[in-house]
Amino acid sequence: IKGAGIADENLSISVNKLAYEITATYKKEETSMDLVIQLPSCYPLRPVDVGCSRNLGISETKQRKWLMSLTAFVRNQ
Repeated sequence: IKGAGIADENLSISVNKLAYEITATYKKEETSMDLVIQLPSCYPLRPVDVGCSRNLGISETKQRKWLMSLTAFVRNQ
């Protein structure tokens, strides 16, 4: 992924190099979910932050579990 990003019918990924941020937006029918991965300026010395700004109507508990799993996955790559 270079520059602006890529897009699919249901998934779009954008990269903001100045903010060290990758945003993936998944759309399902009329709702969408934004997954934001923020890289610290001293990456890889500090771990990345994974967050979700919009969700698909899932419970907060399930969303927290997903984010913890994604954070662990990204940190181990």
